[in-house]
Amino acid sequence: MANHKCDVVVIGSGPGGYVAAIRASQLGLKTICVEKADLGGVCLNIGCIPTKALLKSAEYMHFLKHSSDFGFQIEKLNVDFPKVIERSRKVAGQMSKGVSSLFKKYKVEAIFGTASIINKNKVNVSSEDGNIIEEIEAKNIIIATGARPKVIQGIDVDRKNIMTSTEALFRQNPPKSMIIMGAGAIGVEFAYFYNAFGTEVTIVEYMPRILPIEDADISKELERHFRKYGINIKTNSKVISAKSTKKGVEVIIALDISNSMLAEDIKPNRLAKAKQEISKLIDNLSTDKIGIIIFAGKSFVQLPLTTDYSAAKLMLSTISTDLISTQGTAIGSAIETAIKSFSTDNTRSKVLILISDGENHEDDALEAARKATENNIVIYTIGMGTLEGAPIPIYQNGRISSFLKGNDGQIVITKLVPEVMQRIAAVGNGDFYTAQNMDLTAIIEKISKMEQIEFGTKQFTNYETRFQYFLAGTILLLLLELLITERKIKPFAFFSRFFGAERWKKF
Repeated sequence: MANHKCDVVVIGSGPGGYVAAIRASQLGLKTICVEKADLGGVCLNIGCIPTKALLKSAEYMHFLKHSSDFGFQIEKLNVDFPKVIERSRKVAGQMSKGVSSLFKKYKVEAIFGTASIINKNKVNVSSEDGNIIEEIEAKNIIIATGARPKVIQGIDVDRKNIMTSTEALFRQNPPKSMIIMGAGAIGVEFAYFYNAFGTEVTIVEYMPRILPIEDADISKELERHFRKYGINIKTNSKVISAKSTKKGVEVIIALDISNSMLAEDIKPNRLAKAKQEISKLIDNLSTDKIGIIIFAGKSFVQLPLTTDYSAAKLMLSTISTDLISTQGTAIGSAIETAIKSFSTDNTRSKVLILISDGENHEDDALEAARKATENNIVIYTIGMGTLEGAPIPIYQNGRISSFLKGNDGQIVITKLVPEVMQRIAAVGNGDFYTAQNMDLTAIIEKISKMEQIEFGTKQFTNYETRFQYFLAGTILLLLLELLITERKIKPFAFFSRFFGAERWKKF
């Protein structure tokens, strides 16, 4: 793990971050910029720049469709849609490389990973598996983390059929039809692009018009063109749910985070290796819901069931042995927590993947596994560690300072206990794997063959504007005020005795 000292650390390399970093360096400050993805941030890589490249292709497509209007006859038009996407990615890549060149020119150091602010002068940088790889001490910290698409409650984003703007940039073929939630700048851009390449597009906008925060005349003109192109527009409408019509199962991962999981008989250590494999598993899921439970002497839900795989990976990166102070390996408690965490919609589409070294379980894990099978939960177990075992390291300042010792003063050696994990898998109608032969691809294939549940359909609610009723009432009250004569008001002159207001003097 490397240590750095600087005057300024900038978290995020988007248009706000990289400009701030360059300017700080120009002013003579030693500057470091931390980025978790590609230099340039959202705007340059998955936002403004690649979408504009797509819009240029859409513009050419519109011209080619109507080329006869300009005197050109094109008998057969062949479209290489992946090439269109590839060009957009190349444009984004060139812009990102440009930021890298600017950093080199102005001596800004770039560090890649996820930044965590420890205190006002310290930032740690972690890798994808959650391990701290860099420590930065800085006099100043600039947060320029930008934004990401928000997942709305009731919208089960599977990133294939129900996607965010990010996934829409990478599709290798235009879908037959598409519903776009929101008619802001991003929504109308994708509507224009996909419509140009033959997709039947419907825009759903909660407000009375598309581009609701832009000038009304612009909105009106764009809507006229969109309707001319065949884009279906639903304003004053709200998507109340959007769920994939494809099927998927519910997968809960129960991860042991007791101190024995820090043993390094599996590199880099048991916990880090488990997190790496879970991350790969998440990458291979499509329409399945995933949840994470952590356990040691107790068990807790770290991530409720969700189809937001980005959130799952983010929560996974935060997992460490420090999250539960009660030591032990309460496998039974973890299984019981999982039983409660599964939904009750379908009783045959549930998978529990239990990851542990199997040591020192404090409760009746087999009885809990039997309860799980009664609820039609299939249990797969993965044993972390080796039969030879390894000592449990104790860390100080990110480095191993010693090893855990028992009451007799001897170093404790933690070993894999496969028998426990094998019996749990047998009772749970699943399979047992070790860290050396774990095959998550095989697990995914078995999951895909299970009976699966359908998560729902798309629905719309149309809203009617009724502001005119309030307006009519207001106008009526104004007319009544005009009809009230001075003669009728005079009997109320006595109010001036109490209020003494200037408005009553004329009475």
